[in-house]
Amino acid sequence: MEQLTIGIDLGTTNTLAAYMKQGKPTLLKFTGGILLPSVIYVNEANEILVGKKAKKQYIFYPSAGVKSSKTWMGQTDKKWLCRDREFSPVDVATEVLKEVKSTVLKKMRCDENTVVNAVITYPAYFHGNQIEDTKQAGINAGLNVLRLVPEPMAAAIFALKEFDQRKKILIVDLGGGTFDLSLMEADIANNSYRTIDLDGDPKLGGDDFDELIMNYFKDCILDETGVDLTSHKASGFGFDEYSTVMSKLINLAEEAKIELSSVEEHEIDEPTLFVYGGKDYDLNMSLSRDRFNHICQPLYERIFSRLDDFIARQKTERSLTLDDIGTIVLAGGSCEIPYIMEEIQKRFSCEIDTELDKETLVVNGACLVADNEEKGINLIHDVISHSLGVESYENNTDILSKIIEKGTEYPCQMTREYQTVYDNQEVVEIEIYEAGVDREHVREIRDEQGQEYHKHYGTITLTGIKKAKAGEARINVTFSYDVNRCLTITAEDVDTHAKKSLTVTKETVAKEQKAGGTQQPMDIVVLLDSSGSMYGPAIKEAKQACQYLFNELIDLKLHRIALINFENKPYLCSSLSHDAFALTKCLDKISADGGTNMIPAFKMARDILTDSTSNKVVIVVTDGDPWDEPESFAKRMIEAGVRIIAIGAGNSIKTKNLQAIASPDDYYKINNMQELKETFKTVVNKIMEAKA
Repeated sequence: MEQLTIGIDLGTTNTLAAYMKQGKPTLLKFTGGILLPSVIYVNEANEILVGKKAKKQYIFYPSAGVKSSKTWMGQTDKKWLCRDREFSPVDVATEVLKEVKSTVLKKMRCDENTVVNAVITYPAYFHGNQIEDTKQAGINAGLNVLRLVPEPMAAAIFALKEFDQRKKILIVDLGGGTFDLSLMEADIANNSYRTIDLDGDPKLGGDDFDELIMNYFKDCILDETGVDLTSHKASGFGFDEYSTVMSKLINLAEEAKIELSSVEEHEIDEPTLFVYGGKDYDLNMSLSRDRFNHICQPLYERIFSRLDDFIARQKTERSLTLDDIGTIVLAGGSCEIPYIMEEIQKRFSCEIDTELDKETLVVNGACLVADNEEKGINLIHDVISHSLGVESYENNTDILSKIIEKGTEYPCQMTREYQTVYDNQEVVEIEIYEAGVDREHVREIRDEQGQEYHKHYGTITLTGIKKAKAGEARINVTFSYDVNRCLTITAEDVDTHAKKSLTVTKETVAKEQKAGGTQQPMDIVVLLDSSGSMYGPAIKEAKQACQYLFNELIDLKLHRIALINFENKPYLCSSLSHDAFALTKCLDKISADGGTNMIPAFKMARDILTDSTSNKVVIVVTDGDPWDEPESFAKRMIEAGVRIIAIGAGNSIKTKNLQAIASPDDYYKINNMQELKETFKTVVNKIMEAKA
């Protein structure tokens, strides 16, 4: 049977593929070029469009399509309804990969029965279930998936052939949705490549730059026309019209980002962006590179804070200095941003590659891996991206007892012995965890409020263990990681040989997520009292607590928050948003004045949540009893499925009134707004634990 072998860079924004031709990777050309937009669209005939055609239609009717789905990979409950068809993140990736397979078969003039072998890349910081989803999408698309490779590893394999292999190479990969850092080296003796260390941010990429610029456009439009584009209700547009405007704006933002990589100033000219007051509104404005950099400063701070910490860790943990790094390789289209290249250059004296194509580096590396895999040659010595272990009890604290450390090469197998904790213990429950992102060095399983720092992967309940005094019965716990990063955990009593195993799959993790309720998307509306009694320190403390809520407590990649401040009447600061920066910016506009009328604020919250398909939550923060009587209206919202949490501060609050507007057991009385931060922590922990 005829076979083809390709490498695929399955990207958040665009997907690329390459095949070997005359011993070199050759980029596959799709309709419109080498970039296949990772976008799907369902047309009126119920046909699925993929790529450039889908992206073009998506602009005008975004509710019928899906883009940037890769950031949701691993989220089992995430679904998009496009017309009458439902898609999961795996479904979207499957359609994109089907298009890749179809295109390469046409390009190579092969029939449908040809076996297409593929190596597919993924962000270095993907969790196990995210990697499994990526592989499953390839299988569903009809590809023979040879293996999955971290994006920085693929980039390094291609780049290292061009540089001094005696020195380390640092890969800085900023794609559409993820940011990866990898320190690599060549294993010259074995003609392979090894990961020394890796880090990253799975929630940071080019899409985040686009969103900040889009929000800047919204602010400019509001100042010029008075049209508020924070939501379709605030704008006065219908949902479809509003969605089309948003789609146009995000495309204009992406275009501006790309253009400002090569020019100092970019002109935006979008005729008839929308119609208001019976007149066409044309978006005509210029955006300078300096202004772009100012807007995107919060993202730059996240990128370089991560990079600086990564380099510092190499010095302290591995005694590696900057002199040990021979080359910096930039991968991912977002590394084309001049400010990023300039700041990296300031930090390193070594060579920064500017010759290799940042956009095609990963796919070319994937193609080389695929070619060697087909020949039975393993180019890769990859490492575990997150430590793995079990819950243990030490010094009156539940801690993560690591069995496989981050940075361990896989495939691997590690065993650690544990003992029973009380006499004649007959059952041992072994709780399995993967170290959380940014929590590698946190030993505790939970914080003081019970919120888990680490990802729970499952539980093994072992029976039939030796009856003995505490500490005498011994249990060996073994973690085995195969070449495809499939994890199997086995617990065995040393004396009785009673044994039980668990293989961690996407379904395992999904079950745990559902049980914990932490992965259920929520739409949260915060109603912040800004009446006259909040003037001074109270409103300042409340705003700081809200900032803490937006930036630290809520995962805004999964959940959305809207903000309303109310006095005599309500003011919509922000409709439902994933953007912590934009939400924080809204706080600056809030001042304290007027009375305390809640009903109009509740009505506005109801309208915001009308179209929501997520779990609905309203959090009310107030320092006084309302002038109106919102109890009946709040009760109707609760009956309609909205969870209302009421937080009252100060001596003017009557507990009875607070209880009357809140869901059962969802009211909190605090002494002052200084306690609001901690109360928000308690509230978030509680709602995250709730089952959908």
